[in-house]
Amino acid sequence: MAAIVAAYRLQADKDNAQLRMKEDEIELLRTQLSVQSKTRSGESAAAKLSASGEQQAYAIGASMGSEALNVLTTRRTQGVTVDAGLVLQGIEDAFRGQLRLGEQERNKALFDVSQQVFQNLNKIEQKNISAGKKYQQAFARKKDVVFKEGVYSRVDYPGKGKISGNDLVTVVIKEMLTDGTVINDMEAKDQALTQKLDAYPPVFREPLKRLQNHGSVTLVVPPEKAYGSKGLPPKIPPGATMVYSVRIVDSQPEPAK
Repeated sequence: MAAIVAAYRLQADKDNAQLRMKEDEIELLRTQLSVQSKTRSGESAAAKLSASGEQQAYAIGASMGSEALNVLTTRRTQGVTVDAGLVLQGIEDAFRGQLRLGEQERNKALFDVSQQVFQNLNKIEQKNISAGKKYQQAFARKKDVVFKEGVYSRVDYPGKGKISGNDLVTVVIKEMLTDGTVINDMEAKDQALTQKLDAYPPVFREPLKRLQNHGSVTLVVPPEKAYGSKGLPPKIPPGATMVYSVRIVDSQPEPAK
């Protein structure tokens, strides 16, 4: 599903790399930054972030912190609870050059958590596949549901005004899990996607061809046609059946060349 469904998985080793820095980078930062044990107030800290260099340094730290939080969030969705306080302590110890675990111990700990994640993901995937099949079966029994190209679709509003394959079609898409959790809502973000009808991926193109201008359709997409066994951490678990609400905002003939 290309640009719309860009499925990827945060591999354990990649996650771990976000929490570690190369030895030479750590050494360089040690000479430039002083990790202070005394906590400063937000007001006093902000007052000293006037120079561009200070802001850049702070932004780097904030970015690293955000990446670390993303890893922790991903771990939670994978069934692994990590003590955020100890993660912070590990980062601080790395900056101080006073690590409490040797390299062998650290590598074993990282390997162990990777194994735990792998086992948990298999269980989560099987659970989601089972629940997804039940959802698909229930949706398939509804009136006017069509199954084509491996996707279930139901026209919610047919629209008015025929559309050809070369017409430029603007759509808004709402992406959800089967429990109603919203992953992405283009309309709420004031976003839209415009391209030729024939240029849409088959998962969307075939259901859109059931509509006329301003029509809307609901899609139920099995995991093998969506994000598969990888999911899209941390929001989309492995083996998830996806639900899409697609509405045609407008359709215009292709401009003359």
